[in-house]
Amino acid sequence: MIKYIVLSLFIQSMALADWAPLSVAPYEILSMVDTIDVDKKGLYTITSEASMRVLNEQGRNTLVLKKIPFLPESTKITVIRASSITDGVETMVDLKTVRIEAAKSPEGGLAAYKDVVIPFTNLKVGSTITYRFVEKKTKQLIPGHFSVEYNYGMSVPEAGGHLTVKSAIPIFFAMSDPWKNLEIQNIKENEKFVLRVKQKSSLYKLPIEFGPIIRKENATRIQISSINNWRDYLKSFAGKYEKILEVKKLPASYQKIADLAKSANSVEEKINIVTSELASIMTYSGDWTTFEKMFVPRPLNEVEKLKTGDCKDFSIATVAILRNLGISAEVALTHRKSPSAQLGMYTIDPLDLNLVLQDAFNHAIVKVKNGQSIYWVDPTNIVSNASTPFSDITGSYALEVSTNATGLERIPYPSMGQNSIRVVKNYNIREDNTADTTSSFRFTGVFAKAVLEIAHSQNKEVSKKILMAFNRTDPKDAQGNYTGVNFNSRISTELKGVEKASGDRVLEAKDSKLYFSAPLSFTLNGLTVFNRTKRITDMYTEGASEDNTVLKVDGYDFVGFQEGCTILTPWFTVERAFIKTQTGFEVRDQSKFFDAELKAEDINSDKFSTHLSDIFYDCAATQTVEVVKLQPGQSLSTRLKDYSAKKAKELMEVSGPTSITSARHAYHITENLLSQNPKDKDALIQKLRAIRRVGYKSNLIDSKEYYQASDSILKVLLADYPNDTTVLTQRVWSAYFQKNPVDMTIHFQKLYPLAPKNYEFYTLGGAIAEEMKRNEVALGSYLKAFQLAENPRQKASSSVDIAGILINKGEIDKGIAYYKQAISLYPENTWTQGNLMSMLSNLKRYDEAIQLGETIMKENPYGMAKKSLAEAYRGKALEYYKNGRQTTAADLKSEAGEKLLRDVEAYIGKGLSYYPACGKCLVSMAAVYRIRASLHGDKDYAMKAKTYYDKANQEGEISKDVTLMSSREIDVILGTRSPAGKATLDMNVNYSNYSEVDLQR
Repeated sequence: MIKYIVLSLFIQSMALADWAPLSVAPYEILSMVDTIDVDKKGLYTITSEASMRVLNEQGRNTLVLKKIPFLPESTKITVIRASSITDGVETMVDLKTVRIEAAKSPEGGLAAYKDVVIPFTNLKVGSTITYRFVEKKTKQLIPGHFSVEYNYGMSVPEAGGHLTVKSAIPIFFAMSDPWKNLEIQNIKENEKFVLRVKQKSSLYKLPIEFGPIIRKENATRIQISSINNWRDYLKSFAGKYEKILEVKKLPASYQKIADLAKSANSVEEKINIVTSELASIMTYSGDWTTFEKMFVPRPLNEVEKLKTGDCKDFSIATVAILRNLGISAEVALTHRKSPSAQLGMYTIDPLDLNLVLQDAFNHAIVKVKNGQSIYWVDPTNIVSNASTPFSDITGSYALEVSTNATGLERIPYPSMGQNSIRVVKNYNIREDNTADTTSSFRFTGVFAKAVLEIAHSQNKEVSKKILMAFNRTDPKDAQGNYTGVNFNSRISTELKGVEKASGDRVLEAKDSKLYFSAPLSFTLNGLTVFNRTKRITDMYTEGASEDNTVLKVDGYDFVGFQEGCTILTPWFTVERAFIKTQTGFEVRDQSKFFDAELKAEDINSDKFSTHLSDIFYDCAATQTVEVVKLQPGQSLSTRLKDYSAKKAKELMEVSGPTSITSARHAYHITENLLSQNPKDKDALIQKLRAIRRVGYKSNLIDSKEYYQASDSILKVLLADYPNDTTVLTQRVWSAYFQKNPVDMTIHFQKLYPLAPKNYEFYTLGGAIAEEMKRNEVALGSYLKAFQLAENPRQKASSSVDIAGILINKGEIDKGIAYYKQAISLYPENTWTQGNLMSMLSNLKRYDEAIQLGETIMKENPYGMAKKSLAEAYRGKALEYYKNGRQTTAADLKSEAGEKLLRDVEAYIGKGLSYYPACGKCLVSMAAVYRIRASLHGDKDYAMKAKTYYDKANQEGEISKDVTLMSSREIDVILGTRSPAGKATLDMNVNYSNYSEVDLQR
């Protein structure tokens, strides 16, 4: 049991996801037994006995001088016994060698902590140490208050332990036990309140992932207190703070700050002046040399005189000055998130918001009330921003130090607009392919804080490099100058100004072509913390934010349809558009992060990982774009000659593997048209269609956010064109795609009397009838659509629709005929061919499926077609094997049997040549080698079988349960496992009896 959480970050080279493996732990707690006796004053005595084992050299170096920290003013430590055991030999510690040494003071202050140091000898990896000591508490901050917290397996592995608390005063507890490791007994015994906790099994749960939020389901913990109401606690504690604030006159320098702030117009401005001026005259330096000073600020006059203090001193001074200005302010206590080089910010949720724990807080701030508004102000920072709480305290719980407070409050996360980047960057490209750039920018929240904080904590030159990165100027090549930027300011509400830079290399010549560098937002770098490994804990992201940046390039135009990217998710959006302008082109970027906390189940979802991949592939691919220099007299209308709503509509009719790319091109066209005329009805219609298509990722991932974006456009169109049939048609399609049968029916009934009865109408009608399970009506509508189709592409689409209805009705051959008709009408749509191939395989018409698949491989070998073809070859192999066993190859040991296995291997091998990750194919190939190995007792065949089974489990994502029996059979042949009741494989058993079922396991 560890009384204090110390997330031991000795994992230097590990991927940041999952629980830490045992191999990284320095030592293991074999047993820890604590008995705590609490008296009526809340003072207590702990008798503790621990046994630990050294796991590696780091653990050896840690335990050789075992340190027990304590504060002499309030605690006394007595070591009773200590020894080490190495190779069965116990070496006692001479208690005369136990030392009390000054502990290392916390960074930024002085403390009176001491360490009891137990010097163990004769240690090596594998040694164990045991020690027993008594800890006696002699002073409490609040009389009658006792509290303690135990966390199990959160720092090092813990094999077991016992905790017993015997209290003369009532005690309350809260616990989290997600792995059912604890056994609890809560009773009254001999007039004492007794709590017994037994750890039943070994536990090691240290998360090693970035920004973990440790919730109840992520940790085994127990918190114990004699008070379960913060109001009762504050009756005594708040008075200590109010007594300090009862001054008739502010110290002189504080009064000077108050006078300066009086002229400010708003409460926010006054707060910022107070905290920034206070930061300019005070230096952080804590004084924790007495028990009282650890929890209570020093007197105001002393703080003002020394010009130093910790968070309590900064906060009490701020409250005093604000009250002098007539502003309602109180000191508040909170838990500042712990920074870690490996994990970023990590947070631990409280178990019970009412349970009073003396160590619940590690930071003091200020709570300001102004009418209905509440400001959470952290004056300890070197920069100030009253409007936006800093990210290391947002989301944490806070306690107002006042008798009016009723309990804990949660500090809110900032809204998206409070953490923002807005940049407009103009490029003037020189003949040497470098650019002179002018960037007008405005940063708020964390972005303004990042620049100004570095300016004060390091220097202005370093902060300018950060500023250049936000502005997408390469600090390696370019030199930047700034106007309107006050790097000396300590107020980080916003940072705005103009950056003029020269020397940034933005063009690259390659193969007689020019390419413009359009980097993505610097903020997207944060997405690199995600990886493919399953996440264990929820993640803290430091807050919602947005980045709106426009890159304006004069004198050049991009080549072709630069589709940009559109990634819309519940967690973030990333959008990039390339827009032609009168003088060149623009790259318009917008990225948003919606939440400060991300759930592990969301991060682990297919939807999250798919959209994340889209950023790294689709969006990243747009960072280099081919451009040409504009020629004199080249007008915008000339450059937009291929941009029309009609062209976008044609692209939206493209089917098959290129349909997504075509939809992206259509979307790009509409973005450019709408940049000229935002009310262009036809462009808006094609845009909402395109965004629905662009949002398709797979049948397993919903496109909800894309449908919502489409509906927002539709809402505008319906307001402007309430009776336009093209708009009303899209309303019906919207309900169809979102599986809303009620709206779909209502909207279609309104459309029916108004719409022209053309191809589009009957296609829509067929889709609705099919969705409503009215197949005969759907078939009639699709047949009518086929008759009215205006081109082969439309006829092919109707043929596929008709085929689907016929096959559902059981008219298989008719359906296949319509599929083949669609293929002949529009052979470019190899998706139709792929769907037919898969269908033929399901019908066991493998030769037809293979013939069709081989044609697709020559024309457009896309992924799903490769998989379908591989499975068709496997199906052919199984059928061939079954027929062969029934005719010429009844005995697999015969020559005909050997030939049968070779032919089966060839069919499966052909399939795997198209799609190596075909899991079922890998299992069947493994089975071929397993059968051969069993027939001949051949270990080489057995090893090949094992290799294919391993590939099936890993690359083919086949569960090990499917291949378990066969894998055991392989182990018997290899000699790594003995069959039940036998020492070796009996080769006299007739293994020639394998059926086609054996090729599937």
